[in-house]
Order: sequence, then structure tokens, then C-alpha cells
Amino acid sequence: MADAPAQSPLSNTTQGLITDIEKLLGQRLGRLKDEVVNELGKATTAGASFGGGLGMAALGTILGGIGFVHLAHKVTGLPLWLCYAGSSAAACAVGAGMLAEGAKKVGEMDVVPDGTGRALREAVAGNGR
Repeated sequence: MADAPAQSPLSNTTQGLITDIEKLLGQRLGRLKDEVVNELGKATTAGASFGGGLGMAALGTILGGIGFVHLAHKVTGLPLWLCYAGSSAAACAVGAGMLAEGAKKVGEMDVVPDGTGRALREAVAGNGR
């Protein structure tokens, strides 16, 4: 019967280190998972509040628009359909102007910061040599 080879103290130490590293890594990953779940919960709550706020703002805008149309009808004596058409045309014109201004602002944006763009051009020029 052959005796099993005895493990050296270095092997025992290495095995102990690996076990400790695995344990620490598991703890760190567990904490990271808890933090991610916590942040996702916050994002869900914020999204629900944001969506609810947008919905209520939209409802207020619609009801305010209807009220304005009926006020314009009462004050001017114009037919109700004409007051709705005029209010709708005014809202569309303002919305189109806001969209055009937003598109203009997006066109002026520089997505890549100046220093980054310069470094990228230098790197590309350096690789082409």
C-alpha cells in the first residue's frame, strides 16, 4: 500500500489564500448586487413619479386648453369650432417653433469634447505613419 503524498505547507498556504480570496470576492459581489438592486428600486420610484407628473401636466394642459377655447368663444362670440381651430393652430405653431429651436440647439452640440477630439485625431494620424 502506497502512502498518499503529504501536502507541503506552501500548498496548504496557497489553498488557504485561494479560499480567502474566493470568500472576499463573494462578499464584494453580494454587496454590489445589493447596491444595484437598491439603485434600480430608486430608479423605478423616480420613473413612476416622473411619469405621473407628466400625465398630470398633460391633463392640466388639455383641460386648460378647453377652458381657453370656451373663454374665447364667450368673449369673441365666434363659433365654437372656429375657436377650437384657432387655438389648435396657435398651439401647433408654437410647438413647431419649439421643435425647430430644439433641433437647432442639438445641431450646435459638440458631442466629443475638444481635447478628446484633438487626442483622437493625433492618435489616428500617428497610426497612419
